Amino acid sequence: MKAVVVTSTYISIDGFRYESLSFEAYAEGNEVAIRHIADKDLIILHKTKYTEVTYNGAVELSASAFVITFNAAIEYAKLSTLLIVKDTLDDIKENSDYPNVPFSFNITPNVETQIVPYAYPGYVTIKALSTNTANVYIGPGGVGGANGELEAGESVAFELENLSLLYALNAAAGQVIHVFGAYRA
Repeated sequence: MKAVVVTSTYISIDGFRYESLSFEAYAEGNEVAIRHIADKDLIILHKTKYTEVTYNGAVELSASAFVITFNAAIEYAKLSTLLIVKDTLDDIKENSDYPNVPFSFNITPNVETQIVPYAYPGYVTIKALSTNTANVYIGPGGVGGANGELEAGESVAFELENLSLLYALNAAAGQVIHVFGAYRA
């Protein structure tokens, strides 16, 4: 029995994590498969009878039900959360979706500041300097106290279709954030 799990940041097949939501399921007869969206030849789950696959712990009623449920979960995860919290960059370094243009820099967002100036899809991790004395707010344009707070030493990671949509604002002047990631030009 193959175990398939979808979370807000990754999919897992038999405990092996794929640090991306760029996957889709499809069915042929009563068999199901999962493949990477950008590379249709890269099959993650080969065709398997749907009764031999659990999705988030349950066997679906049919192969088409598995496909609908899996693909809906992927779309929901992509749309429902902008914030993807990760502790390290290990997963990002291993991801091959956006390998060609890495970047790294620091900013001091004393006014609402665009974090990444690149309007491309990619990954970014933002880490508040451990010596910061106040929070930094992270989110889409119109950043304020209602958006994600990043305390000193904390980090947050995003996978976005347009990295330039992220902004930061300091709760107090002089707070610094480290920005690093990669994008696909």
